[in-house]
Amino acid sequence: TDTLEEAKEFATKYYYVDIAKPTGVPNAPFKGNGWIELIMKRMLRHASDNNFDRIAWTTSNQQIDRWKNDLRQNVDQIQWQKITKEFLDDYIEETGDTGTLMDKVTDQYANTVIINGLKNKENKFNQTIPLEGETTINGQKVTLEGLLGKQMATQIRNSNKRTGIIEGDDLTIGGQGFKVVYDFAIKKILNKMGKKFGASVDQVNLEISESVEPRYFKYVTQPSIRITNLMKDSVQKGQPTFRITEMAEKNVVTPLAKVYQEQKGDKKSYTKKDFEQDLAKLGYSEDMIKTAKDLFGIIRIKQIETTEPTPIEKELKKLQERQITQSEIKNRIKRAYRLGSNEKEKEITKLQ
Repeated sequence: TDTLEEAKEFATKYYYVDIAKPTGVPNAPFKGNGWIELIMKRMLRHASDNNFDRIAWTTSNQQIDRWKNDLRQNVDQIQWQKITKEFLDDYIEETGDTGTLMDKVTDQYANTVIINGLKNKENKFNQTIPLEGETTINGQKVTLEGLLGKQMATQIRNSNKRTGIIEGDDLTIGGQGFKVVYDFAIKKILNKMGKKFGASVDQVNLEISESVEPRYFKYVTQPSIRITNLMKDSVQKGQPTFRITEMAEKNVVTPLAKVYQEQKGDKKSYTKKDFEQDLAKLGYSEDMIKTAKDLFGIIRIKQIETTEPTPIEKELKKLQERQITQSEIKNRIKRAYRLGSNEKEKEITKLQ
């Protein structure tokens, strides 16, 4: 390039055409909600190391109050008024106003909605937002979904009415990211982590003091999870930071496909439900059964060609080589096959 303008044009084209658009965010650890899970693991470890009984966190509404601005407010009422092209055409027909100014209004405001947010009857937000697409307010790009959430935006778009009022204690203008993280993602992640330790997300009353004088105390209710003794012991031994999904799936599919073929046998019809029930009878874990359900399509068509000996064949070989006793082999076969069929019982009987 010879000039500054040519250099800028080249750089812009290179970034937006060759880099940004085709790839987006590459797959990597902590993508999506992975970073939230990492933080929650650190919080569990901190709580365990310090012998805390619980951890608690703020709600999205508290975060919105903390970081409120013109586009992020807690409200208790949202009034909306749609301005469609049909409405403007009817207005022009009724009033006869066909001037240049009205043409500009029609072009600018057709298919928009006026959003008015109130808190305790005090106006907190008043802006005109496109029903589809985006606009710019105070230098920020704004969409109807980003402002009100997908559910409320869809409700307004699909309504046959031109105006409406939505009321509730947890309504917000903006702050949808806070809702996703503090009200949904953290709860889901901690419920998953706590399940095997008998813990789940509930609520706890906390006594807090105001920093102003005279000081006084008040109670607040926060989302929380109990730190059980089992959780403390497990967490202090260490937690996996992340796992490579593709490798995990490869390690899971092959043995599950083999089990699928063994259980299906010559049956003409063998459904996902049948496979799920058989896995449960064989003693497979809930996580493994869930994986089998998620990957059922792959497992069903996977062709297994292996000379790998079965668990019983391996144990028989060890017995022949006198590496273990008959009592030990009985226990190992039980663990390998989770005893559930007559054939397996017979195999063990032969070894006694």
